[in-house]
Amino acid sequence: MADENTEGEKPGADNVTFEAWLEGQSDEVKNRFKEGTQGLQKALESERGNTKGLSKQLKDLQAKADKDSDLAKQLSEMQEKLTESERHTAFVDGASAAGCNNVKAAYKLAKADPDLWKRDGSPDWDAIKAEAPEFFGKKKPEGKAGSGTNDNGGAGSKNYMDEMIRKQLHRK
Repeated sequence: MADENTEGEKPGADNVTFEAWLEGQSDEVKNRFKEGTQGLQKALESERGNTKGLSKQLKDLQAKADKDSDLAKQLSEMQEKLTESERHTAFVDGASAAGCNNVKAAYKLAKADPDLWKRDGSPDWDAIKAEAPEFFGKKKPEGKAGSGTNDNGGAGSKNYMDEMIRKQLHRK
């Protein structure tokens, strides 16, 4: 019986997330992955802690600043930028687990539509998938491997570029 899978695909590999793949690995692989990423996790947690600390400091300074002053306006702008940065980071963190393969476009879409966010400020992945399903799922390569390699000597031939270069060199 012929293999029914298309070229380049592995049986059962459709839409497998990294998390699902890792879950199916042996304990040794899981432990090595955890050990290898432990430093990154600590750095990420430290950065998140720093961001929360900066956010608290900004709020404290805003409360102390005169409401109509330039300083209060600058602090307010900084607080908005920090909040947006935190929101973007949370979006990017959740994008992989949600199966998003175009994070930049999905974020722009979500940023433009407040209905694509939950009340707690996290992205509503189900609503985003419903709005733009093309941003999710397995990416399929365009074209076919080896196309354009027919050796008929014309455009599309693997020797075509060599022939063009030689012709240009001989003209001089």
